[in-house]
Amino acid sequence: MPDPAAPLTPLALALVPVVGHAVASPTDRLVAVVVEVDALSHLALYPLDGGPGRRLTADVAPTGARLWGPREIDWSPDGRRLAFVADVAGRQNVWAIEVDSGELTRVTNHGWPERTPHWSPDGRSLAVVTEVDGQDWIGVVDAAGGWPRRVTDPAFASSDPAWAPDGNALAFVSKRDGDARGHNRDIWVVDLGTSEETRLTEPDGNADTEPAWSPDGERIAFVSERTGWKLIWTMDRGGGDLRRLAPEDAEQTEPVWSPDGRHLAWVVRRGVEVGVDAADAASGALVQVASSGVGGSVASLSWVADGTALCVVESTPTTARDVQLRPIGGGETSAVTSSMPAALAAHRLIEPTSVWIESADKVRCQGLLFVPPEAKPGEGRAALVYAHGGPTWQVEQRWLPDVQHLVAEGYTVLAPNFRGSTGYGRGFDRANDGDWGGGDLEDCVAAADHLRGLPWVAADRVGIWGASYGGYLTLLALGKRPDAFQAGVDLFGSSDEATLWMQTDAPGRRGIEEEVGVPRLNLAAFRSGAPLHYAERIRSPLLMLHGEEDRRVTLEQSEAMRRSLERLGKVFEYHRYPGEAHGFRKIDNWVDSQERTVDFLGRYL
Repeated sequence: MPDPAAPLTPLALALVPVVGHAVASPTDRLVAVVVEVDALSHLALYPLDGGPGRRLTADVAPTGARLWGPREIDWSPDGRRLAFVADVAGRQNVWAIEVDSGELTRVTNHGWPERTPHWSPDGRSLAVVTEVDGQDWIGVVDAAGGWPRRVTDPAFASSDPAWAPDGNALAFVSKRDGDARGHNRDIWVVDLGTSEETRLTEPDGNADTEPAWSPDGERIAFVSERTGWKLIWTMDRGGGDLRRLAPEDAEQTEPVWSPDGRHLAWVVRRGVEVGVDAADAASGALVQVASSGVGGSVASLSWVADGTALCVVESTPTTARDVQLRPIGGGETSAVTSSMPAALAAHRLIEPTSVWIESADKVRCQGLLFVPPEAKPGEGRAALVYAHGGPTWQVEQRWLPDVQHLVAEGYTVLAPNFRGSTGYGRGFDRANDGDWGGGDLEDCVAAADHLRGLPWVAADRVGIWGASYGGYLTLLALGKRPDAFQAGVDLFGSSDEATLWMQTDAPGRRGIEEEVGVPRLNLAAFRSGAPLHYAERIRSPLLMLHGEEDRRVTLEQSEAMRRSLERLGKVFEYHRYPGEAHGFRKIDNWVDSQERTVDFLGRYL
């Protein structure tokens, strides 16, 4: 019998398989699932009605190989093949596999990164997004392999290809307003016979994304933030007859049509709760979707072949990601995969509570508060603010093994959705544009003040910790607001966004340009938000952890901070992880990072 009193170790948490994205077969009661353990990814098939899975691909070597995200796996229309993206030895290419025989085809192999493979309706070719010299364009490649034929204007970034059901056109998303700082994106269609491109949505400064054709080819569903919230809209194939499907103050993404075209389903974010809704595509009337019965976080949405249910991936704060089947119109949710070991499930894992925090300028943000079950007033415990990455991301009611480990070690953790987080509408999402390290940092300081107001937390034992953008905020917090935090743990955060703009990969550079601008045109904003410029003011101990192969936030960002801290004689610790990129995926390294964090906090906080 599992012992719930046994310590919750990082190794026990790290050994949980990561169920990535899942896509239901268009012809059979099967679902393709990405599974990752110890930096090794493979594709597996699971029967929707229960039973063991069948592995389709072998583990790819641990030198960075990876099967990618929700739009990176696609079934052929006949259900006989799967296209996917794998990053093998640093080369991100499209592959296809025969489901029955396991025969693999390397569809692209020319040195450029590709993603988002999407089968043509006749199954003979694939649309792919190719990145050349930092610019994305869409091409069509023969399913047997070859060079993609470019079908969109290479002068403009394009993404999200979606085939028209007749195979004669592709809908896609493109940014063509000429303003690197802007968020504008529009839905376009390219005629594959004439190469003529037509804009379907207006360049009004808003993002119109994620086009999805109805099965009859008459309408296109898409996500638009034109009302101030990301909502599902539909339009006819010429861009007319716009209809807002199910308006609400929430964020709706990932629209998917039922096989018969009668319904649309989507992922909906209502603050920290992330669920799934569906509606009649003509009237917009909501239809019932079975619920798991717990507040969690849903992703990776697809319809089963007969249209009677949705296949989703869900996790909660106390259960890891797994595939579920959710019937439409009534019925009960059923589990397709089971990744949570019984020994881990027996532990007293923590359900957080939702709290609202008000900053000094009266801006309110939501957060999740994790409290050790044994906490008692007057104990003077240590506490941590957990700053999420992104910044265009959010803390959700989902599985966070690093947070659960620190709570098991006795720390109270508050994870705020600071300014710039998703889930709260366009105004809040863009509230830190041009102000990285400004209002968002003040929200983290307000979170620290909230912790100090808890009766079991010591006022002089509050730290901050985060990865990527959360690591950046950690570095900035210790220098810019040195009185607010007594220790910090930075995982692969940047120390100077101006130099990072020159060092990062293409998606990282685009993100910086959209939200802050180009350094030479906005030097004041870059300088005011650069942790390196506040290093002299740091008084609290700092731990920095970084992967040597990180292309998003390069190792030089931590190295520059290390040199400055050494010169200034500050108290800090620093460790590099060979072979790791943006995040620690190898079990040994993830465990080591957790153990170093606990040891560091135990000595300094």
